[in-house]
Amino acid sequence: AGGGYFFVREVIQAFALLNIGSFKSWVFSPSNWLDLFMMALVLTMGAAMLNIDIMAKEVFRDLAALAKGILWVSFILYVKSTLVDFAVFVGGVQYVLRRLAAFLVVLSCILVAFGFMFYYVFLATPFCVADEEEGFAFPHCTITNSLLRVYTMMMGEVDDTVYQTTVSQALYILYAFLVIILLSNVLIAIVTDSYGIIKNERAAMVFWSNRLNFIAEVDAIATVRKQLLGEEYLCPRPWSTDDDATGNEVEGKSKSKKAFRDLWNTLTGLFKENPYEYMDANAGSFDFWCYLLLRIVAIFIVPVWLILGLVTAGWLWPPQVRERLLCQTNVRISRADIAINAKKEVSKLRHELRNLKREVLHEKKGDKREVMKMKAEVEELQSSVLSDLTQIREIMTTLLELEREKAQR
Repeated sequence: AGGGYFFVREVIQAFALLNIGSFKSWVFSPSNWLDLFMMALVLTMGAAMLNIDIMAKEVFRDLAALAKGILWVSFILYVKSTLVDFAVFVGGVQYVLRRLAAFLVVLSCILVAFGFMFYYVFLATPFCVADEEEGFAFPHCTITNSLLRVYTMMMGEVDDTVYQTTVSQALYILYAFLVIILLSNVLIAIVTDSYGIIKNERAAMVFWSNRLNFIAEVDAIATVRKQLLGEEYLCPRPWSTDDDATGNEVEGKSKSKKAFRDLWNTLTGLFKENPYEYMDANAGSFDFWCYLLLRIVAIFIVPVWLILGLVTAGWLWPPQVRERLLCQTNVRISRADIAINAKKEVSKLRHELRNLKREVLHEKKGDKREVMKMKAEVEELQSSVLSDLTQIREIMTTLLELEREKAQR
């Protein structure tokens, strides 16, 4: 189950980065390949535990040891994104290993050279007489044992009684000076200097870069979940504004989450002093006993609900509890908070200005229609008046002609 969960999480993360065009960062991230290798080992070991005949016991033991080591390494890589001290230590180790690349190459060459030299010095000598049961008792009779002996000598396991010939003693003195004295102190100096740089100069940068990578992964997974399920984010994003929320997003909120929120508000509202003003809160009344019974039921429901949410890793918790436990709470106002609030206020003003502009345009269109209507009425009235004047003129002309005819008679 654990391996399947992490596999689904890794697939969602890869899909999210592919969706935003950053899939190359997932491919070239060593931590992702470490997670994939860990999941493959966990699934393989789980299958082997269900069916012992899948692999030999020796292979099972080796894979179990490897899986256990990788699991603890993954745990350390996760913890470094939660605490500054862990981040500084893990970042210091990684930085030291990068600085030690050239030194380790030179040291490996020197150790291999001395291993072969000691092997050739004691080859075909009385020291290298094979025992039928125990094999070679002398450490430099085989190449593998010689290289291993040279490496343990660097760690401090030195036995000078082994080197009895002149050449072997000279090689031993040269090895002790070059590797044990000189290179060991150079190694200590490089490690001390490199770790000091991380601890004193880059502690905050190392921690917050690790935290940023972790938050970016979680945010990418949350974005894919929002796109697939159509749910809103658990916590309000400080960088989001009112312009980012559209009507479709508001209408697309999860109905189950809204039901959980309303039910939690109803249950917790029962413990207020007088949640319903119209109720008769006097002892002995019917409303009082109904209210008391609802309180008793809520006392049993709330703990059971919280326990179910804890068992399901918070999935069944009401949104108020999840926001209380999982969302960030600002304890002091910083410049970033002031900038975010200013951005929200500016966005709110822009939204109001857009609404005002729409209203003005709507009123302007209405006024324009009214003016056009009034103009049409005026023109109609003007044409009617002109028509009446024309008729009056014709009548007056007719009357004048009649009067002239009468005057001529």
